[in-house]
Amino acid sequence: MIAFGPPERHTSWIEVDNDFSPDDSNIHGQKVFATTGVDGLRVTTAHELHHAIQVGAYGFAKVQEMLYEMTSTWMELAVWPGIRDWATYMTLLLTKPELYPFSEPSGGNGYPWGWYGAVLQSYEGKHILRTTWEHIALGERPFQALDNACDEKGVPLEQMFCDALGVLYRTGSRGHLNTVLPYADSLPEINLFVDLPAKAPSEIVSGVIRPYDVRALRFSVPSIVDANRPVSTTLLLTWPNTDALIGSDPNRTTAYTVTLTDSPTGSDTRLNGTSWGVRVTPAEICFRVEGVQTERAESPYPLPIAYGVQSVLSVPVPSALPSDVATITLLLPSLVALSRDTEPVVLDDTRIVVDWKVPATLRPGVYLLNVDCAGITALHKIMVR
Repeated sequence: MIAFGPPERHTSWIEVDNDFSPDDSNIHGQKVFATTGVDGLRVTTAHELHHAIQVGAYGFAKVQEMLYEMTSTWMELAVWPGIRDWATYMTLLLTKPELYPFSEPSGGNGYPWGWYGAVLQSYEGKHILRTTWEHIALGERPFQALDNACDEKGVPLEQMFCDALGVLYRTGSRGHLNTVLPYADSLPEINLFVDLPAKAPSEIVSGVIRPYDVRALRFSVPSIVDANRPVSTTLLLTWPNTDALIGSDPNRTTAYTVTLTDSPTGSDTRLNGTSWGVRVTPAEICFRVEGVQTERAESPYPLPIAYGVQSVLSVPVPSALPSDVATITLLLPSLVALSRDTEPVVLDDTRIVVDWKVPATLRPGVYLLNVDCAGITALHKIMVR
């Protein structure tokens, strides 16, 4: 255990903006508040009160300020779970996870990771966060304090972090399965580093990852139940290198390789619903596998199309598999063709579709979409209003 002497403590107070106006902006013309009005006041007082407690009761270490902002942002969630200010920041992480490794020590990185306080608190009776701050008060650097608190409570940080990858996966359409974050269905789904079909005999993807970084990779894998409905398999990876975390070395990297194979060995992780397996190297990379059987959508969605609002229509493709290519022809009811586009077949979570870009010039009315893929066609009626 490395100690640097108790950090400075300060008498502190809170000075709060008196209106949280939606019209407030900075010198660059950017909006100041993600949440405005009384709700803005509520989450700000929760956040700033916790900062006052940090610097007054435990001290300001002046390093690894990420943990200061993380716990204060979590306080917003703990006190006002229905106010989605914390979710605004978490959206940044879900949208571009590669930009926000947990190991980045700067204060700004604490906002998108504020939700992780809910993970720490989910270990009932462990009081990991409070123990962390007690270690900080003794002079331990914040990340060292967090690691020591986790060890002291019998829940190693590396394993806890890897287990929490499922929390990041269960958002959006999968949010109803999230037992840690409230209203997780209103959060976006984590951005995919790759989204590929797995073709026999193997599919191999390589990359580099930073300490406590997160990657989501999705593959459509042949099913043993129905070859026409592959299994959507998502791998969530992280490299829980605590030495780099404690040393504030977020730019350290390691290479990794993910191999999906139709001839798995005994040490490979089997993919449910398939005859395939997956291995991830090196062994220091921690990963979780999530998978669901895909389904066929019966009609385009969302319908009707709101003119000038929706830019993409998801269109079902008969018998197609992800990575196939479909031609979509837009027609008037008189069967006069207006446009023709070629788009790849993709997975929209569990549904096999083509994402058709709605022409910006399309006026309200009724139209037809003819979908052609590998010689099989389907005709759909759509409405723009």
